[in-house]
Amino acid sequence: MMTRKLIFFDIDGTLVDHEKKIPPSTQQAIEQLKAAGHELVIATGRGPFMLKPISEQLNIESYVSFNGSYVVYNGEVVYSHSINPDRLAELTQITLN
Repeated sequence: MMTRKLIFFDIDGTLVDHEKKIPPSTQQAIEQLKAAGHELVIATGRGPFMLKPISEQLNIESYVSFNGSYVVYNGEVVYSHSINPDRLAELTQITLN
């Protein structure tokens, strides 16, 4: 009996090719891992809105996004840490000057 594993995938060059498409071989491998009972997670610096088409096509409901500041496990937010709005306004002013 194989041990269940939690497997993390990056997007670029891993789940999607240089044309930003999910190859059939990737789709098949993902399905085989799921059938074997493994839990799959997308790990990316992208925001959730940017990875939604990929996660939907692969039916992966867990992800670590925004470089770890927003984490969803099986469709439920389990961690969220955003930048303080006052600090963001301050940084915006600095970049505009």
